[in-house]
Amino acid sequence: MPTQLVNYTEQINFVNTKGESVLGSAYNITGAIGNYEDTGLSITLPSSGTYFIYSNASAVLAPSTGLSWFIVVKLYNSTDAADVANSERMCALTYTITDIIELTGTINITISVNASKTIKLYAKRDGTGAPTFSASSIFSDANGR
Repeated sequence: MPTQLVNYTEQINFVNTKGESVLGSAYNITGAIGNYEDTGLSITLPSSGTYFIYSNASAVLAPSTGLSWFIVVKLYNSTDAADVANSERMCALTYTITDIIELTGTINITISVNASKTIKLYAKRDGTGAPTFSASSIFSDANGR
């Protein structure tokens, strides 16, 4: 059966607001395996409306023991203490213990809010086979942000 593509257009009135937030330095992910943590990066949506949020998260991953290793990021609405639905993105993944991985995960998402909200970038390290890491971070320096 052939795949069918449906031409779908939705009209959204975007709020004309621009903002940017950049990590001042690398954020080392040190929490328990599988637990998200606040990277310190946030942006404030100033009022009710529909916003397009674009995020690049550059990850460094160096495994020590285990079978697979990865870093995942997501957006978190700290005002409402809730995840931004469907914002999870894998930044880095390896199945080889000798690899040091440096990759970038991108989040492109449209969200609607009913008032001003603070949106934060959260990250976690995870894997299989009792993973440990010699490095796991979201980096930000003159070579990439």
